[in-house]
Amino acid sequence: PRLDPSNDKTALDTSTETTWDTTGESSETPDEQPDKWDLLEKCKTFRFFLTRVSGISTKYNSEALHIKDILSPLFGTIKASAQFNYCIDIPWMLKQYPEEFRKTPVLIIHGEQRAARAALHQEAHPYQNVRLCQAKLEIAYGTHHTKMMLLLYEEGLRVVILTANLIHDDWYQKTQGIWLSPLYPRLPDGSSESSGESPTNFKRDLIDYLLAYRSTGLGEWVSHVQEHDLSDTRVHLIASIPGRHVGSLKDKWGHFKLRKVLSDHTSPRPG
Repeated sequence: PRLDPSNDKTALDTSTETTWDTTGESSETPDEQPDKWDLLEKCKTFRFFLTRVSGISTKYNSEALHIKDILSPLFGTIKASAQFNYCIDIPWMLKQYPEEFRKTPVLIIHGEQRAARAALHQEAHPYQNVRLCQAKLEIAYGTHHTKMMLLLYEEGLRVVILTANLIHDDWYQKTQGIWLSPLYPRLPDGSSESSGESPTNFKRDLIDYLLAYRSTGLGEWVSHVQEHDLSDTRVHLIASIPGRHVGSLKDKWGHFKLRKVLSDHTSPRPG
């Protein structure tokens, strides 16, 4: 999941404004806010959404989501979460969780090194529920651009893949993209490793991606994914990892994986 926001996505229409105050709360009245369940129903096939933007017409935000929506108790009772991202403002990120979930365990997967890594650890230090996991970047100029949330609920599991960094401006001043999975139910105890797979092989691909980090800190999240039924997924996961991939692994990652998916599931254009 390597979806990077460009710098030119800021929405410009400022008529009939929807605004947020400094705490990040919308100024819309409850009657003006779209019903989130209606929104999910409309987009249930591919489950792709845009983010709400501050300062634009309400009608352009009517079918959009905010990070506070994603983390809302309406979507599930969060027990733990894993946040994969590039730019991360930890205090701001934690404020986006509802107050009742702010003390739940949060694992942050990042690619910071040297001074930036030390600064991130310092930022995380006041929060006892926050752990950090550094992605291994073994090639020069490598970056960790994955932007993904894994949300473990009392009711199941959800995967969110998005284009936004975990910083204020990306969620208020830019149009970003979000793929929001269905709520995946827990499999019965004793289910086989192949149980709960989707027609798109999403579960196996997600597990392989998590294993590619080669981090013990992610081991529990591999188990969480294995323990849930992801069979309702209707999208393919195209992930990129560092390294040189040959043989059977060549079509597993990056643009070669994209080529294979398109080749397997589309028809050539005539002529």
